[in-house]
Amino acid sequence: MGLIFKLDTKKIDKMFFTLSERVPSVLHDGLDHASRSFVKRFLTDRFPSSNLKAKKGSRLAKSFQRRVSTKNGNPYFVVSSSKPSAYILEKGGVIRGNQYLTIPLESSKTKSGATKARFRVPRGKSARDLKGDFIVHKSSKGNLLLSKIKGKKKKKIEPVFVLKRRVVHRPRLGFFKTFMDHKPRIVSIMEKTLQKSIKELSERGY
Repeated sequence: MGLIFKLDTKKIDKMFFTLSERVPSVLHDGLDHASRSFVKRFLTDRFPSSNLKAKKGSRLAKSFQRRVSTKNGNPYFVVSSSKPSAYILEKGGVIRGNQYLTIPLESSKTKSGATKARFRVPRGKSARDLKGDFIVHKSSKGNLLLSKIKGKKKKKIEPVFVLKRRVVHRPRLGFFKTFMDHKPRIVSIMEKTLQKSIKELSERGY
């Protein structure tokens, strides 16, 4: 007793030919899904939910963009930020100002961590261009502060910025660490995308 299992090589050849034509599109879709998955995890892991849900939110979080492209026939995805601060926060480093850097204090921030609109310094301008009366003074700890003068009769001062010549940032963004942690998920997405395409061709009789 025996049996013979015969392959229809014509159908197999046709399926692989059709699949090869679909590969660029299939890989593009897979990479689009994978990059979207990575960005979502990165933002969720590294930024507070209140920050992301805020109307304006974190300008750094919103600066991360993704795109899928092809070079020499090889598809790939890119996730990047246009903010110079992203590199410093990822790798660590020193930021120096021409004069003083204005570091927002908690009193000048919203609940989401962004600088309040009235204290936001426009690009190309300095804190001296902010509306209102401000004074520069030293705190009890010797830090140089820029404070807003509030009230007319009983004047009070509201510390807004601490002034620094230089600021040292420790690596804390975790962009590449999140990518490495998420890499197995990216591979899984690509495998499932290809498997789905092969299954669809098989069901269509190739």
